[in-house]
Amino acid sequence: MKNKVEEQYTKWVYPDPIEDMQAAIAKGEYLEIGDPLMYWPLMWPHKRSIDKLDILVAGCGSNQAAYYACRNPKWNILGVDLSDSSLAHQNKLKEKHNLSNLRLEKLDLTNIKSLGLDYDFITSTGVLHHLPDPDEGLAALKSVLRPDGVINLMVYGTSLRLGVYMMQEVFRTLGFKQTKSDVDVVRATVDSLHPEHVLKRYIKAGYDLKYDAGMVDTFLHPQDRSYSVKELFAFTRKAGLEFLSWCDPIEYSLEAAIPKHHPLWQKIYTSKVENNVKYHVYDLLLQDRGTHRWLCAHPEYVKKYKVTFEISEFLKYSLLLHRTTKIVKSSDLQNKNNAVFKRSNFNTEYQFEISHDLALVINVLSKGKKNIDEALASLNLEPNTQSEMIQKLIPEIKSLYERGHIYVLLPEEK
Repeated sequence: MKNKVEEQYTKWVYPDPIEDMQAAIAKGEYLEIGDPLMYWPLMWPHKRSIDKLDILVAGCGSNQAAYYACRNPKWNILGVDLSDSSLAHQNKLKEKHNLSNLRLEKLDLTNIKSLGLDYDFITSTGVLHHLPDPDEGLAALKSVLRPDGVINLMVYGTSLRLGVYMMQEVFRTLGFKQTKSDVDVVRATVDSLHPEHVLKRYIKAGYDLKYDAGMVDTFLHPQDRSYSVKELFAFTRKAGLEFLSWCDPIEYSLEAAIPKHHPLWQKIYTSKVENNVKYHVYDLLLQDRGTHRWLCAHPEYVKKYKVTFEISEFLKYSLLLHRTTKIVKSSDLQNKNNAVFKRSNFNTEYQFEISHDLALVINVLSKGKKNIDEALASLNLEPNTQSEMIQKLIPEIKSLYERGHIYVLLPEEK
């Protein structure tokens, strides 16, 4: 089966090759979810600099390794893939952009340890679910991850791909091949489905069905599987890794999805349901995840740098608004009204409020105070007033953090 997968990606180059990576990045036409330049507060909340990283792009396709090499010339990038065509295009990008920090190898990622190297950051998106044994693949990645390294993963999500697997079965039953003529029939068939067919919701979210290689990858792939959230957690732990964070936590936030007046809210939030259970319930209720994107690391690392909201730790934290945050309405000193912000996640915008007190703290932190304790001290509050303020800030910041609107930074380590 591995040979069939290799043959597919050699014939049908995927994803759609980008001819000018630097221009695509500059215009905002291409970005990688999990890029350390944007997601570092979730990966290394105790660091403030990520200039030097050794990065493995495991299953780099036609563009991904060159993207990371373009993003920061101080990073050392190794891209591995089975497709000669994909590697040839990345070599073309390497030459075009003079990417001296990029190395490319034709290699099965399950053999990655044979290179004798290890990495600060490993990204493998859209790859493991195509392996004969995904567990073996993730275990191989874990074996070359440094103690404080982070892995960025994407696998297919079951809830939104039910229709995909129905259509795969249709085309497999009818003996479809990966030919241009059969791809044309696949496209015509998908386009003519009833508006209420279960596949239609997936199609609205599918960005890569506009080109033939994307149609092949979705409907004519010889080997893929998907994961529920529960299966995702089991998959991660079986490899000896621990879940660190979703790339965007709001995509799995029951708190954001369920209105507070709904009786289910009370059932969940008064019984203190664990986070991994909440995520699983979200996936079953919303059924809007065609892919799961998450960060994981060695269990010791996750335990050491876990963000808690115990007051003794809380005061040592610093705060950072999500990178796409824009102000809608400011808080003012006289009326002490809430500040209103919005932030984006691809085609979705989220609006949220921050209390006047938290707006004050964030403003002081932005001017150089290193943590919440220093920020509060600079406000010269009465002890009782400060204590009351802290008790209000803890649940507010926790809620914003769990929705991904705000990043929590731990005390800096050099």
